[in-house]
Amino acid sequence: MYVIEQSLPGALTADSAANVLAKWNALYDAYNEVACLMLEEGKPVAAYVLQMKGYVYQLERLGYMLPQDLIVGLILNGLTKDFAGFVRNYNMHNMGKTVGELHAMLIEYEK
Repeated sequence: MYVIEQSLPGALTADSAANVLAKWNALYDAYNEVACLMLEEGKPVAAYVLQMKGYVYQLERLGYMLPQDLIVGLILNGLTKDFAGFVRNYNMHNMGKTVGELHAMLIEYEK
């Protein structure tokens, strides 16, 4: 189970400053993209992982750090059934790889 230690900013009110509202919306949109992104059938896994890495980087720029194991878990959860064997093997051996290492492993598996 993964726990996000940083909470999203509190609910905004009608009199919130425009820059606070813009930052909150950007953070929410980036977090939502990371949490909901899935690999499309027939699309290369490399592009999917790069897109996830981009969203994570965007969250980091906004001051919202995700733990490495959570990022890896989100990437694995977004894979199609074609990668079920890979995910099962990865979880059984509790590999604890970085996102970059996982990216290389997924590209190799896809071949």
